[in-house]
Amino acid sequence: MGAADDGIRAFVSGVAFATLILTLGRLMDFEMARMRARADVDLGRAVMLCLPPPPPAGEAPPAPTPPPSARSERAPSDASDDDWEGGSDA
Repeated sequence: MGAADDGIRAFVSGVAFATLILTLGRLMDFEMARMRARADVDLGRAVMLCLPPPPPAGEAPPAPTPPPSARSERAPSDASDDDWEGGSDA
């Protein structure tokens, strides 16, 4: 029964090898998920560090400053739309 024993040994070692490969794959999936979750936490911390601190309890948050508009940054001009070069043709 030497051939039957060799067949059983080959089958058992194949099953053991497949189990090992599947277990390693699951461990790698677990580690990747853990690393991804840690990266998300680190990103959340970085975002929180960039934000201003919250107001103390009971106080209203400060009003947001409106972004400056392009028209408010330029000085008012008496020139018409035809004077785009700054000079007059007349």
